[in-house]
Amino acid sequence: MTVLRSFTVALPSNPAERRRAWAGALAPFLDMAPAERDPAPGLLALTRHRLGPLTLVEMTAPAQTFRRALRPGHDDVMVLFWLDGVGRVTWPGGTAGFGRLQGVVLDLAQAATLAVGPVRATGLVLPRALVADRVPNLASLHGAVLDPASDPVGRLFFTCVQDAAETAAGLPADRLLPVAEGVAALAAAALRRLATERRDAPKAAPKTAPPRRLAEVAA
Repeated sequence: MTVLRSFTVALPSNPAERRRAWAGALAPFLDMAPAERDPAPGLLALTRHRLGPLTLVEMTAPAQTFRRALRPGHDDVMVLFWLDGVGRVTWPGGTAGFGRLQGVVLDLAQAATLAVGPVRATGLVLPRALVADRVPNLASLHGAVLDPASDPVGRLFFTCVQDAAETAAGLPADRLLPVAEGVAALAAAALRRLATERRDAPKAAPKTAPPRRLAEVAA
């Protein structure tokens, strides 16, 4: 198995070719909305790091709308943390706002729309089989917002994903799989806690939390 493979999208200067390249880079996880303008040069960047069964994603993008079509049977779950920017996720079961340093959980078998301002984001894509036995009703977390500022486990998970993405390319070969196992374990713990909170919380309309500074999350 290929343990680590890093891929940074090359974006041509031609607008039509750039649009196709950007759409192709997003395609494993998200789709560009059909009405979107051609992405401007200099505002786009996407790098994927394959860490065993996990994929770490680093993305910079201008304001746009992403979509995820219904794909029954798709095996992956994605958690996308917004380092900068705000937006709103909409799915058949509801809608929720999210802000800076918050994460959005996406079951990639289900449909969703993400409307975002200019963003920098770091994400993790992992097979549901790695966490499903530890996270009850994993599919019900689709569209949920994970807030590291109010959850110590979520804070550890966010920090782990961010650090892993930043350092993946330089990890020694003998540490890659242990790091992947650690990231998956933290993902399961954070998602389990989120599932428990959602189960026990009174039913209420989702609210958009104000953007937070990194120091506030770390405090």
